[in-house]
Amino acid sequence: MRNNKFDQIFLKDINIINFIIKNINPKYYQNIVEIGPGLGSITLPIIKYLNLLTLIEIDKNISNKLIRLLNINSNKIILYNEDARFFNYNKLIKNKYDKLRIFGNLPYNNSLLIIINCIKYYNIIHDIHFMIQRELSEKLISNKLCKSNILIRCFFNINIIYKNIHPNSFYPKPKVYSSIIKIIPKKKNLSIKYLFFLKKISRILFCNKRKIIKNNLKNLFNINNLILLEKLNFINLNLRAENLSINQFIKLLFFYLKNK
Repeated sequence: MRNNKFDQIFLKDINIINFIIKNINPKYYQNIVEIGPGLGSITLPIIKYLNLLTLIEIDKNISNKLIRLLNINSNKIILYNEDARFFNYNKLIKNKYDKLRIFGNLPYNNSLLIIINCIKYYNIIHDIHFMIQRELSEKLISNKLCKSNILIRCFFNINIIYKNIHPNSFYPKPKVYSSIIKIIPKKKNLSIKYLFFLKKISRILFCNKRKIIKNNLKNLFNINNLILLEKLNFINLNLRAENLSINQFIKLLFFYLKNK
């Protein structure tokens, strides 16, 4: 069964399911959230380890079927029929010490937006395990910065923990391979108040990825600030934006805030 509206595919490989649960290593007292539970291929086996599991499922028809499948375990579920691209995780926090553990098999076409939404809540997240398209996972960990990874890498460390998941592991079978990534908030992190400016700078840096940094930054700085930036010499302005490091990008942020 496939819901074309939400681009859902369902995990059926028991070995992959067991791998995910083993790596999450859930504890009964933890605040655990599943995005896109579908028909419960991970939900059903993981619920036995937990007192409570929060589900975020956009498709109400799927949600109703899942509740019936859960049967006696339905009292251990809190279900939100909401879009994970815009979900407010703050409402799941019970106290100031509480941290979320999030996992899910994400729809390919919305994976990146779901991950980006997590940035706003990095300070209440313990870790994240997501199944996503392999191509996206490779972009997220690439040494080359791009529009897909630059904001996420400012706030999170990302590792691929299972790289090549065959299309046969799903129903219906996708045309591409999948990967499982683990995302952990950085210990020394930027304040979320800078996210707006990070988005602004990244849009300008990558508005024309073939141009060198200096040419793109003309849309952000006046000529005097560009000259000053060259003198400070923490960025080679003759490179392309993809050659920046995250640290250089963050330095550029603070230069902008000081000189805007």
